[in-house]
Amino acid sequence: MDPEDGIDACRLKSPDALFSELMRECRHNAPGARLSAKLRSALENRLCPMGRRQLVSRTQEGCAPLFVAARRGNAELVEYLVHVCGAELEQRGVYSAGDAAPPWPRRCGWPPWRAAWTCSR
Repeated sequence: MDPEDGIDACRLKSPDALFSELMRECRHNAPGARLSAKLRSALENRLCPMGRRQLVSRTQEGCAPLFVAARRGNAELVEYLVHVCGAELEQRGVYSAGDAAPPWPRRCGWPPWRAAWTCSR
């Protein structure tokens, strides 16, 4: 395992492992951080453009990677997912309001571009 980014090269062979690592990085990378070099390389070199698009269209707990990155305010990841991976801009996701809880605990969210626009105002 590489201590820099915690990615085991053997795990990156399957699309499921790539998706899991992508979601982990979208959830835990600081705003402004990029995906790890190993994950970018695996996405760009092991998957064709349609494969990347399909991978970033998958959801986990109701959210696609693009929605998670936008919700966390990570413009670098959003840009990568849209321009390199072909992520669909009109995806919806489920979010948990957490500490800044409005009257609803979980809700079907707006598309990522809308969520990012709303949070930045």
